This record gives sequence, C-alpha cells and structure tokens, in this order.
Amino acid sequence: MYLLGPNGSGKSSLVHRFITQHHAVARRISAHRQTWFTSDSLDMTAQAKRQSEKNIQSKDAQPDSRWKDDMAAQRPNIAVYDLIDAENVRAREIAALVTTGDVQSAVAKSKSPAPVNSINELMRLSGMPIELEVKENERVLARRNSSDQYSIAELSDGERNALLMAASILTAPKESLILVDEPERHLHRSIVTPLLHHLFERRTDCYFVISTHEVLLAADDPRAQVLLLRGCIYNGRQATAWSADLLKADSEIPEEIRREILGARRKLLFVEGTHDSLDKALYAVLYPDITVIPKGNCREVEQAVDAVRETQAVHWAQPFGIVDGDGKSEEDIAALYDSGIVATEWYSVESVYYHPDVLAGIARRVAALDDSDPDARFKRATDAVLSGSASRREHLCKRVAKQRVREAIFGSLPGKELPDRLEIKVPVADILHAEHAAFDRAVESGDAASLIKRYPLRESPALSDASKALGFQSRTAYEAAVVKAVSEASEVREAVEKLMSQLSSLVRRPDDDVEQAAAAYSATSNG
Repeated sequence: MYLLGPNGSGKSSLVHRFITQHHAVARRISAHRQTWFTSDSLDMTAQAKRQSEKNIQSKDAQPDSRWKDDMAAQRPNIAVYDLIDAENVRAREIAALVTTGDVQSAVAKSKSPAPVNSINELMRLSGMPIELEVKENERVLARRNSSDQYSIAELSDGERNALLMAASILTAPKESLILVDEPERHLHRSIVTPLLHHLFERRTDCYFVISTHEVLLAADDPRAQVLLLRGCIYNGRQATAWSADLLKADSEIPEEIRREILGARRKLLFVEGTHDSLDKALYAVLYPDITVIPKGNCREVEQAVDAVRETQAVHWAQPFGIVDGDGKSEEDIAALYDSGIVATEWYSVESVYYHPDVLAGIARRVAALDDSDPDARFKRATDAVLSGSASRREHLCKRVAKQRVREAIFGSLPGKELPDRLEIKVPVADILHAEHAAFDRAVESGDAASLIKRYPLRESPALSDASKALGFQSRTAYEAAVVKAVSEASEVREAVEKLMSQLSSLVRRPDDDVEQAAAAYSATSNG
C-alpha cells in the first residue's frame, strides 16, 4: 500500500500509528535516517545487536519518533550485521547438511541465492552496477563495474541508501510489516521504482507500506493499493483521525486517469493547455483547494471529465472542466454544464488576463509603485488593444467567420432521420460582412472588452502592445503579474472571480471536510 498526500496530510503520523500498533513485527526504513556506515565490517556483538533492536522498538513507539530518529546511527550497523549474519547462517546450514551426508539437500540449498548475490542482482536490475562481496574478517566490500574493491563506507549517497533498503528488506523476518518512508528522497525514480518492485517480488511473505510524495511510484505499480490522505486531526501531539480515500489495486481505472488522480485533491479541474500554459497558472492560484490538470484541447477536457465520472472506483473524485467558448451553441453550452464543464463566453483564457477590469487593476498596482497616473496607463493599454486589433482586422474577422461557417454547417446536419437528399448552403460572404461590421463598431466605439472577448487577439500585436503600455517588457511579464495579483487579496482577484462566477458556483459546492469525516468515522466505530 502506498500512502500519498500533500505535506501536513498526516502520512508520517499514520506511519507512526502503524509502528506503535504492530511494533513486534514492524521494520521501519526512513529517508531521514543516517545514511552512512561507521564501518564495513561486523563491529557489533550479537548481544549489542539484540539490545539495539529492543531500543529501536522502544524509541519508534515514542511520539517524537514521528519527526526524529534517536537510533539513526545504529540502523545501518544492524543492516550490515543482518547481511553478514544471513550469509553466515546460509553457509553453516550448507556445511551441516554436508557433514550429515545429505549432499543432495546441501546442493539444493546452495542453489538458492545468497543475500549478497540477491542484492547484487537487484542493484544491476535497478541500474546501479554495484557488486558486494563478504571478505575475510567479515568485511563487506564493493566494486563498481570492473574497479578495484573498496569499502561500502565509500559508496555514494544513493548507493548506500539502496543497499540499506535492500539489506533491511531481504533480511526481515517472515510476516514483517515493512514501512518505507519517502524512498525517493535519496534515489531517483528510475532507480527506486524497479528496486522496490523487485524487492516486493522477493518478499511476498511480508507486508509493505510506502509513504511517498512521488506520485509516479504508485502509478508505476499495477499491484498498488493507494491511500490518498486528505488531512488529519490532532488531540494534543497525537493524530486521532484521518480523512482518506482508498484506491484498490484491482480497480479497473484507465491508466491516464489513475495517474491524474493519484495525489490529487477530491476535486479535479481539467483545463485546456499544458502544464506551463496560461490556463493552469491562473486556475491554480484562483482555486488552490482544487487540483488543476491541463488536458490540451476542449475535446480532451470533455473526455477526461466523462472518464472520471464514469469510473466507479474513484467515486470520491469530483471532476469539473472549463473550455473556451469558441462559438459553441447554447444547446452545447447547456449540455456541457450539465456534465460539469463550463464553456466560457470568451474566445480564450487571454480574454481574462486582458479584460479591461484586469488591465485597470494592474495599472493601479503599477502606478502605486512608480507614482504614475493609473488612469493614463489604463487608457494607453486599451488604446493599444484597439490599434493592435485593427492592424489585423481581416485576419481576426476571418478566423471568427470561419467558426460561424462551421457552426452553420454542423447545425444543418441531419439528426436521427437521414433525408434522401441534403443540400447545405452557407452565406459565407454575408457572415464575413457581418463580422467586419461588428469588429468596426467595437473599434470605433472604443469597446476593447468586446474585441478581447470575441477575437483571438494573441494572433495580433494587441496583447504585447497593451503589456508594454502598462510598463511591462513583455506579455510574459504582464501575465506573471496578473497571476501574482490573483494569488493575493486584490481588486484583480475580485475582477477575475467575477468573470469566473459561473465556474466558481459549480466547483465550490460544499464538500465533507476532515472534521465531518472524523465524526462519521467515530459514529461508525461507536455503533
């Protein structure tokens, strides 16, 4: 089972709870442990090792072990001891069989992989060409590729962590509960993923809980059960309840949806664009309590929302979407809304960034810094929108007219009944003429808002010119200033909230919080 969740959601507290409840069989492998060896040899006695293990069990049960490790120095030494001891036990068992004359059993035993050989194979399969060997005086030496042997104390940070993890897991008693805390902290995912998977295959007689921030660790494991932690409640220093959702290993979830919901909040907002697009940047700061997932284009957004809604195994996830209006019919817009998708009234997300109310708010923020006239700045910006749009009049009108032509064609297609003959005539010249007239009226009346809302002004100088008129060197700098303003309590945020009122009313419906979930859990437990 993988534990996923943001910082503060209670992963460490839940791991600590598992340890205290199952301390007799629990073995913890923590990323914040000491990651160096004091020696490459067996420098502790059996009695000292047993005492250290008792101390570790006692310390791990203490409340403060959630955030510190008083036994960090002893854990690597115990791992080396267990590794060498496992080699010695295997050798003694083979020797005892030979001594009693049971050569056949001795040969069979010798064919089972020795612990060190198993680690060497795991390292190789995980992309770490390290070979270990137990030498005289019970020293563990390493060799990289064909190099000379050297002490395991000289291994790199990642190599030591891989060795400690492998040694701890391979030498654990049967039926152990092995808790691996943030394995990605010292190992790249390309290494830790195959390393963990091969260790799981070798220790099917143990139970594993992996607490991680690396979503793809769980996504890469088809056998993974995932506990998505949302938050927890503390009573003093002790966590007493968790809000979580369980994603079972046998859930029939499409791979792309599985990857998107792992580590996500309960509410998902699918938007157009990419991870570095204007869409995600704006919606992520506007809705910090919702996971924003870019999906390329309108069609992909619709498909993603439908896929999550139809997947019963993730019934707890609430998917929503927002797409550009792009001239959609009222019927299409209503149907999308019913499925949880808002089709905006504007052409693209730039219509929000460069809306006159947003331009005015940014103009006042800039003016407050350089003591300039905010109204004059705003006037220069809107004038730049008008002149920049006018310079590409024909291109912009044709782009929108083409959409209207497409709407007319698709709107004339037959429904369920197929006619014997179908002719579709679209007055293209009239549509373009009407678009010219609407454009000219907006420019002549100084209606920058209509131009920004209706036309793809990113295909004209309008947006760059407006950014420079406000005092920014580029569109990128201006758009970053908008995102920053929206992330704060500002008039710019209020303006954007007003533009997004339809989406906000949809995604901000009440949802159970941690306290409600805890109360429900308590009532169930008591009943």
